Amino acid sequence: MDPNLAFNLTQNLLSGNPKSGLLHQDDFLRLGDAAQRCGLVSGASQVRDKQDDVPQILAAFKECNHGGRIVFPEGHTYWIAQKLNPVITDVTVDWKGTWLFSDDIEKWRNNTYWIEFQNHWTAFALSGQRIHINGHGTGGIDGSGNSWYNVEKTFTQPGRPMAFTPWNVTDLHVEHFSIIDSPLWALFIINGTNSVFDDIVVNSTAVNAPWGTNWVQNTDGFDTMDSRNISLTNFIYQGKCILRP
Repeated sequence: MDPNLAFNLTQNLLSGNPKSGLLHQDDFLRLGDAAQRCGLVSGASQVRDKQDDVPQILAAFKECNHGGRIVFPEGHTYWIAQKLNPVITDVTVDWKGTWLFSDDIEKWRNNTYWIEFQNHWTAFALSGQRIHINGHGTGGIDGSGNSWYNVEKTFTQPGRPMAFTPWNVTDLHVEHFSIIDSPLWALFIINGTNSVFDDIVVNSTAVNAPWGTNWVQNTDGFDTMDSRNISLTNFIYQGKCILRP
């Protein structure tokens, strides 16, 4: 990309005058290089003590909204004990660490976002425009799915949440990202437009299920609803149902 073009694009994004249409990957990278960084405190101690990291995560999304860059460092784990729905614009997320969902399934049953379609729920909804998430091959979400699989086995009960739901998003780019042991569907895009997903790994494995039985029902890898111009490439999946457009 021409350096002058990249500089002008970054300036336009940060000033609130975005280039129309789907952004190229290089555009996102240029934006991230120029943006304010919002690092988070390591979640390691909170995970050991099961202290919720969601408040500091939401604070970082708020601080870095409109042109910032959020960093979840590699090797750091963040304890997710409540639902969250950040609404952001022109944000890059270097998601090298892991969000680990709480294993308190009874609390989750009463602390998720309800989705009318098929009477489902989600724990993490992301809304906004011009968002770039890069997992760098190390980062992603661990949904603590086996806490659910072990209890519900072959029957999905109310309140079991999806791991990641981009909801009302435009120009979202997610790459080199993983979702492990999602309680329900892994990725469900609702009202999405002009969005790219590349090098995505989804693995939902019931480690305690007897041989020949299915405890990972309803763990779809990739689903969409009321969305257009969605690209999915280099997708690796293990679970029950790979995708539903």
